[in-house]
Amino acid sequence: MENARRLIRLIRDDDEVVNTKIMIGGVAFGQIPDLYEDLGADGCATDAENAVRLAADWWRERTNHVS
Repeated sequence: MENARRLIRLIRDDDEVVNTKIMIGGVAFGQIPDLYEDLGADGCATDAENAVRLAADWWRERTNHVS
């Protein structure tokens, strides 16, 4: 988990991608729902279906703000 935290921190510190949404996931995140926040990610998904759903939600939010 510490490697994930460091990687997320590196992404957040890079001015070129600082606003990129970060999703992490897997079985551990189903058992510890707030873990993704502790690591600094924007969201998590426990499986591919939920990952697609979250990405679609983020896309809708982004396109609604642009309009």
